[in-house]
Parts: sequence; structure tokens; C-alpha cells
Amino acid sequence: MSPALVHTDTWNIFSVRRSPASLFVLVLVLRLSQLSDVETRIVSLTVTEKGYCQDVNGDLDRTNALVKSDLDGDLAKPSSAIGMIVAALRQRKNNGTPSFTVLSCDNLPENGDKNLLRASLALIKHVVLQMAGYVSPELREWVEANTTFPNTMVDRITPMTEAEHIELVARDYMVNDAWPVIAEDFSQWVIEDNFCNGMPAWDKVWNVVHLLCVAFSPAYPTASPSKLTVDWLRSDRSIDRSIDQVGGLVVKDVKPYEFMKLRLLNGGHSCLSYISVLCGYSYVDDAMADPQISGFISALFQEIAPTLLPVPGVDTKTYQAKLVERFGNPYIKDKLTRLAEDGSKKMPNTLKEAVIELREKGLSTKVIAMANAAWIRYMTGKGPIWGDVIQGIKDPLAAELQDLAEEAINGVDTGAEPKPEKYIELVFGQEIVELEGFMEEIKDCLKSIVNKGAPVTLEEVMASVTAA
Repeated sequence: MSPALVHTDTWNIFSVRRSPASLFVLVLVLRLSQLSDVETRIVSLTVTEKGYCQDVNGDLDRTNALVKSDLDGDLAKPSSAIGMIVAALRQRKNNGTPSFTVLSCDNLPENGDKNLLRASLALIKHVVLQMAGYVSPELREWVEANTTFPNTMVDRITPMTEAEHIELVARDYMVNDAWPVIAEDFSQWVIEDNFCNGMPAWDKVWNVVHLLCVAFSPAYPTASPSKLTVDWLRSDRSIDRSIDQVGGLVVKDVKPYEFMKLRLLNGGHSCLSYISVLCGYSYVDDAMADPQISGFISALFQEIAPTLLPVPGVDTKTYQAKLVERFGNPYIKDKLTRLAEDGSKKMPNTLKEAVIELREKGLSTKVIAMANAAWIRYMTGKGPIWGDVIQGIKDPLAAELQDLAEEAINGVDTGAEPKPEKYIELVFGQEIVELEGFMEEIKDCLKSIVNKGAPVTLEEVMASVTAA
């Protein structure tokens, strides 16, 4: 993580981002005074799930090396983002100065403040309060009474930078950048109106210059670099809520936007990745050019749609159509293996509650079941062609999932029934295993994938969904 202090007209907004650990430790100590400075009123952070130092239950992981160093050293030289924030808040308390707002911008559900804890969610308020409590009960009480943690939702497809992207920027734009940020031309940022020490006029204009990135749009025949311009943010009282709106929204409740984005875009990305790899594709846009796969994604969106909350001013069908277009952007060249990473975290976070709600309402879960069957088959590590090996499988539970995936399909090609229960229980919990009908759908799809192959199974599932 590396800090960056952004100065606007009368505002200091301190941001923490990831960077090499050596740079992080050096700069962190130097910047702690800036977090403690009364002029800094908002501290934002984008540190990914690992940066929140949580254990499997969502609590602060006291065995984490950074957390242990912070607590053992009484936060004299904080090593973690959480430690830095708590150390600065302690100085605020001791100095008798107002607290600051902690604004998490990570791509995670309810990343700021949530009253009911759910495991695996990066809840910044929860871990900050826990660390503050370990330092002193009085500090925890002060932080809870004086600090706010707004929820946010970010939406922009940003694939991993590849060698061809570096070459493209150098060749076409004469910029020698060792790590250009590649992104689509769509962007959206939704922020909960919950600030303890004031907020800039973000409901009128966002006047912080953003990082230059190369934005690829299917509307143009060649890649076009985005401009360093002023992005507009408007409040939900006056916004033209077009899904193409660049910038973001300041709203009372982020949850409807978050549900829509996480369940459709994030859930869709994961579900798309596994079946597409099994059908022989490597890139998202190539897979989406296949009518069966693009139809699968559209059907997935339609299946999930009844679980979404009403989003003020947004037509969910239009949003779904826009997502299909965004997934098919041929200039992004997003790798399917990237989307397939960390399924044990992504799949339950985006789909578990949707599956429960759909089954309770007696609605279809066949497409989601197909996606899970493809995921199980993918995690065996065997490619779509006999003898192929799927390269680049990354998951914190990779070893366990591979063993359970092998167990799930063992003997299926000679007539045995699939046994995916242990796999699904490990990721989703016993609650999903016991859902009437859902496991049977997964077994049917898994048996078909093993015996007929993914393309044929996909065609048959799509035919049955369309007929229904």
C-alpha cells in the first residue's frame, strides 16, 4: 500500500493504495502525521480483501504478521492499513480534534459499515473497531461515537495489465509506462451520504484529477486514451440516472446499486469464466461472441433479476443489456482465467443469497446450477480437450477444491452419480446443500459436462431454459 494525499480546494483526502511493502513501511510512517492533521477529513483506502487483515470469520486476524506487529508495538510504527488508521484516530482523540471519515473503495459488498456481520466481507468499521478495542476500550468507544464508515460501490471492468498493453501504449501514444491501467470506458461510483466531518461538494462536481488510463470502447475502431478531465458526481436528488453516467452518485442507501452490480456483473463474470474455459475460450470477448455463451449470460441475468432491490431511476433490463455489451467489448481482451480466480470467495459473496431467495420463491436456479457444475469441473484442472491442463488456477482453497472436485466427478464417466455435496458445502455451507432441488440440478449438469462435454451441455441447458 502507498499513501497519496490529494489536495482539492479546501479539502485533504488521504488515500491508501497497494504498493511494494518496503515503500509502504517507509512512507507510512512519514504520512501518519498527515492522517492525524485536522485538515485531513476523509481517509479513503483501496487495499483489496487481504488489506483488511480478516480471518475466516470476518474478525481482525491477530495472527496476521502485520496486525501482530502493530499491536505488539502499540501502533508506534503501524505496518497495516488498519493499524495506520487506528493510530491516526488515537492521535485525533488525544489531541482533542475531530475524527475523519473512513471511506473504503474496495470492490466488496458493504465495504464500510454493516450492523450484521457476515464472514468474508471486508467491513472496515468492524476491523477498525476491533483493533481500537485491543489498544484500549476508551479508544474503541471514541471511534465508534465519532467516526463514520460510508459504504461505496465501484463499477468498472479493469483487466490485468499484459505485455501487449504496455507495447500498445508505447507504440500508439508514445508513453513509456511499465504498468498502464487498462479499463473500459464505462465507470460508476456510488457513495453513501454518511460523513462525520463534512464532505466536498461531490453532489456538484468531482474536482480531483483521476489517474490516466487507457479506456477501450467498442464504439471506436481503435483504442482511445481517456482524458484527464473533471468527472461529474451528482446527488441522487438531481441525477440523470442513466447507466452510462460517468462519475458517481451520493445516495442514502448504496445497497440497491451494490446488489445489482455484484450479483449481475461480478456474479456474471465468475459464472461466465468457468463454462467459457471448458468450451475452449481464453478471452471474455471471444466467449461472448459465441451466441450460446452470450445467451447463457443473458439467461443468468434474467434468473437473478427477481432477487434485486429496486434501484431508483434504473431499468434493470437496460442494465443487463448494457452488461452483455460491456462483457463483449473486443478491445479489453480480459482473460477468463483472471475472472475465474478466487471462486471460493466470489461465488458465495455474489450468488449464495440469490440462490436461497430464488428457491424460497419457487423460481428457477437452473442457470446458476449449470455455472456451479462448470466451476466444479473447472477446478479439477483438466481442460476441455483430453490431456489438456487448465493453467493459472488461483484460489485460496485451490488444493481442497481440486480434491473435492475430483471426488465429485469420480466414476461419473462409467455410470456413477456425481457427488458435489462436499464441494458445495465447503464453499456455500450446509444451507445450500439442503436446498430442495438445487443440488439435483448441479448433479444433472455435472453428469452431462463429464459425459457430453461443456458445449453440448450448454446447448441443452439453454434449450430447456428457453422452452420454459
